[in-house]
Amino acid sequence: MTRSNNRKPQDIAVAYLLLRMTIGLNIFIHGLSRLLMGVTVFADSLVPMFAKTFLPGWSVYAFGLVLPWVEPGSRSCQVCNRTWRRDFWSTSLL
Repeated sequence: MTRSNNRKPQDIAVAYLLLRMTIGLNIFIHGLSRLLMGVTVFADSLVPMFAKTFLPGWSVYAFGLVLPWVEPGSRSCQVCNRTWRRDFWSTSLL
């Protein structure tokens, strides 16, 4: 059985749009739930989880304070923007 590779450019564009929206909304809602829960509650919950690692507690706490604000912002840019590769790379640095 042979597979034809004659996909329409608009089909590929729709597929990327659905992928971008699905992943972006998922992470956006994940970050938004952390904001609604309370940033300090989230940061406090991270410190015991990383207690047995080499990371100092203050850096884990600081990261926990910043992450809930960065996640929804970066993923809303991903959903609205057409440069999704750059958005994926920039947020993967987190």
